[in-house]
This record gives sequence, C-alpha cells and structure tokens, in this order.
Amino acid sequence: LIVIEGLWFITKTIAPVERIHQIAIERGPIDRIYGLSKVVATTAGGNVTVRFLENHIAEEIAENLGIRIGSIVKAQRSEENA
Repeated sequence: LIVIEGLWFITKTIAPVERIHQIAIERGPIDRIYGLSKVVATTAGGNVTVRFLENHIAEEIAENLGIRIGSIVKAQRSEENA
C-alpha cells in the first residue's frame, strides 16, 4: 500500500499489505457533508491513511484490501501446514 500526499511537502508512505492488521473506513461530520471517507490501514508500525475518497471508492478499496489480506493469510497458513 503506497500513499503519496501533499502539495508543498510531499510525503510517501509505504506499508506492505501482508503487515496490515486492520482496515477501517472513517467519516467525520465534514466528510459526510461532502460525501467523503478515509481508509485507515493499521500496521504494527502505525497507521496509513488514504484521505478524501468518495464513499463508494473507499468501500471498494477497503474490500479489495480485505480480500488481498485474506488470500495472503490463507497462503501463509497452507505453507505452515505443508
């Protein structure tokens, strides 16, 4: 998961998908007025946040990350049992 943000000062955050523990979609009061959301992926090293997303895009990103993480966990468990 790579997030690049900023206008004057650019920040690039990289979090390996296999390190993500939790995925959350957050909508504050201002976000709800404009139909926006943010996706927060929690890792052992901290949080990675993707901001200013339309609600349906945030849902899609969270769902795709969940599927990807599930397949990685499933593959790791099958390797452990082999």
